[in-house]
Amino acid sequence: MIKQLINSLAARMGYTILPTWRLRALPMATRMRTIFAAKRIDTVIDVGANKGQYYRFLRETVGFDLAAALKVKATADPRWIVHSKALGAEIGESSLNVMTASDFSSFLQPRRDGSFSALNSVSRVEVVPISTLDVEFPDRNGLRTTYLKLDTQGFDLEVLRGGPIAASIIPALQTEVAFEPIYEDMPDYVEALQEFRRRGFAVSDMFLVSQNEAGIAVDFDCIMVRR
Repeated sequence: MIKQLINSLAARMGYTILPTWRLRALPMATRMRTIFAAKRIDTVIDVGANKGQYYRFLRETVGFDLAAALKVKATADPRWIVHSKALGAEIGESSLNVMTASDFSSFLQPRRDGSFSALNSVSRVEVVPISTLDVEFPDRNGLRTTYLKLDTQGFDLEVLRGGPIAASIIPALQTEVAFEPIYEDMPDYVEALQEFRRRGFAVSDMFLVSQNEAGIAVDFDCIMVRR
């Protein structure tokens, strides 16, 4: 009740009170709210969900009422649907490198000279099924109000290539672009942006994800909208 009273008084004076841990994500959340409103987004497809961190970001920071480890959390939210498979350019299966830190797990091999090598080292390998964006999400009308979030540790373009129909409909998306690739054969930001541009998307905003010990940017979350 005290928190509600303080927030109510602050709002009347034109202020918003936030916990410190939300400050870093605030600019991105604010930008996403604007895009979600403009594009009438009612569904988010989160490819590479890891342990559900992005779900919490959408709920608590962006304030998005979702229309859609993970399975356990999803049972408490009937509008959160989990697809237990990877996405790629075509249907099949492949070996997933599960890294020491699970959020670095990737189909690609980590670079030995890359940043975060202590965290980004192979702990074990699992063979996982791969589907495609177009197969898993065939509702073309629903895609018109869908936001696509890609965070697959160097595999985003492969996911995009498996969804030519979806990519021609979705109005906005988010992808991670690398300025200092940390995986072997990982596309850099130039190649990634060119590919998305060919699909009809343009950069709306970019937000730093991480930097190395020298202060050099490693990767950014890039928000894009259809031209």
